[in-house]
Formats: sequence, C-alpha cells, structure tokens
Amino acid sequence: MEYLGIPYRSGGTTIKGMDCSGFARTIYSNLFGIELPHNSAAQFSFPKLQRIDEDELQTGDLVFFSRKKRINHVGVYIGDGNFIHATNGNGIMVSSLDDQHWKTRIVGTKRLMSFDKTGMDTLQLQGGFDIPLNTGSHIKSYARDEFRPSYDYSNSGRTYAFRELNDEVYDFDNGHLYAYEVEFSHKLWEDTCNVSMSAIREKLDKASAWNVYDRELDADWPLHNQSLNDSSSTVRHGFKLASEISPFEGLSITPSFVYLNYDQQSQSKEILEVPKRIFGLNTQITPMASPWSISMAMHYADQLDIADSLFKSSDLLNTMDMSFKLGYYFSKNLELSIMGKYDIKAIPGRTDLTTSYDSPMNSDFLLKLDMKY
Repeated sequence: MEYLGIPYRSGGTTIKGMDCSGFARTIYSNLFGIELPHNSAAQFSFPKLQRIDEDELQTGDLVFFSRKKRINHVGVYIGDGNFIHATNGNGIMVSSLDDQHWKTRIVGTKRLMSFDKTGMDTLQLQGGFDIPLNTGSHIKSYARDEFRPSYDYSNSGRTYAFRELNDEVYDFDNGHLYAYEVEFSHKLWEDTCNVSMSAIREKLDKASAWNVYDRELDADWPLHNQSLNDSSSTVRHGFKLASEISPFEGLSITPSFVYLNYDQQSQSKEILEVPKRIFGLNTQITPMASPWSISMAMHYADQLDIADSLFKSSDLLNTMDMSFKLGYYFSKNLELSIMGKYDIKAIPGRTDLTTSYDSPMNSDFLLKLDMKY
C-alpha cells in the first residue's frame, strides 16, 4: 500500500507519478522480476500471462478494462473484490470490482503462468544458425514462432479472447506471431570494425509495435482508436544496417539504422502508430583491468519515409530516448549500477503539453545492486 496517493503521470513508473500500465509494470518488475510492456493492451497480450475466470482471482492477478471496444485500463487485484490502480484524477487508489463503473467495463483477468500450471497459454519455438563463409564473414539467421490458443466463448465455433458482462463478444485472436531475421556480417580493418546487414520480417501485436512509445491508451485524448474487432496484429518487414567499431580494446561504438514497412498501409497513421525509421547510437567503455564500465545509448524513431531528411519537420509521431549506465564490479558476483534515462516525445495533434503528467519529456533514475550466487 506504499503506492497509494502517488499522482497520475502518463508514461510514469516512479514515485513522481505513474499511469495504470506503468503501475502494473512496476509491481510485476519489483515483486516478480517480470518486465511487462508499458501499455495495457500489450499487457493483456503478454505471453507469460494466462487468462483466468473472474471468480478465480487471487492477489497479484491483473484486471483489464475496456472503453469503446478497446482495452484501455489495467489494475492489480488485492483481494476481497478490490483492486489497486492509477487513475487520471486521483492517482493510485483502491477501487471495488462491484462498483458499477468498473463492473460494466471489466473484460478480462490474467495471471502469471508460473503461479498456475493448469494450462498452456502459448507455444513458442525459436532457433537459428551461424555459417562462417570466409575469414571474417558470417551469415546468421534467427527465427521465433509463437502460437497462441484462442478462447471459445460461443457455441458458433468462433474463437474469442474475452467478452463484456453484457455478453457482447469481441474477436481478439492473435493466432500465429513470428519474427524472422537473416544477417550478413563482415569484419574490416584488422577486426576493428564489424559491419552487418539484416533482412527482417515480423508479425506482432499492434499494441507492442512501437515499443519505445509508452503513451497510455486511457488518456483523455486517445490516439489509438482501433476497435477490438479489428485484427490485433500487424506484419512488418524491412532491413537493418549496423556497424560495431572498436578502435582499441575497451571501446565499442555501434551506430545502426532500421527501416520498417507495414502491410496494412491502408490504415491511417492515427490507427497504426508504429515507427518506420529507427536511428541508434550505442557506446560502451570497459577499460582493461578496471572494475568500471560506462554505457550510453541514444535512439530516435519516426514515421517518415527512408528518403526523408532526419531534420525534416513533421507532425507525425516521433520519439527520442537517451540512457546512461555507470557500473562498478566489486567482484565477479557483485555489481553496482547507476542508470539514467531521458525520453522526448513529439505527439501529433497535441499542442497543450503543459501539465506534469502530460509532459512530452520523461526522465528516470535507478540505483541497482546485482548479486549472483
């Protein structure tokens, strides 16, 4: 209950403010070591969560709600018909599932699979290969296939993931998701530079397609207006160019560029909010015979075409995140880490980003002690 009273902040995951999915994400990370996506709809589709009946709820289970036929809110069940969640007006508070407002909006309840082994929620297959061609050249491949069973709530034989209490049924069948990647890499300049080119094809949840964009769906100005009876997945394909440069031992610099295209281009960008271009720059410094390490990363993503300038003015969704990590090894089993992250977002159609919880800028600071035994 130490979270009670924390103010609402869109995209927040700290005591300065949290949104509903950020609160659920924080609880599952701190208590169970599970990193949920920062999005209520994506959390509902998270493969390590399995559906349970409402009358089977236990403390720690997640409760999902919808508005206008889409999942837009999540809370954590705490027993006796109550759940704790982050609301726009009151911050983190406790509410009752018997309250008429929430009773008519609940659409699903989920539990971490490790807590209940009565069924299998997903089947995931993955593998790959690495073929050396000649000195310094490789062809690598990676494949992951995920098969999700659907829930049958009707006598018609159609499959559904959940339904409202008024028996209105929504199709939310994810089916077969996959990720395939083939990479060619080659070392140059006496192994000081490794360049790689990759071809990518994925079928994934729409809600998690933009995983660097954590704007909550239940804001007063929802950007996502797809309904649950639309397809819940999207197919994207593209390529990645990267180069790992190591001018001397202990320093690694990795610039990268990813371009993605989507098969569902007939949909408006307001419905399909996903990145097309992703620019990255990662740097890692690990001095020899030193317990210190420094890592820095910067990523920028937008929805512009491949030929557009990086500095082109656009009203499309774009985001940039920067992170920094300072690590110190006391021993091989004990590391102290100081990490900071700073996000900047430009959101289309929004001109009054002045309140604290609607700020386009978000920063986090974390002090972490890792012990292995």
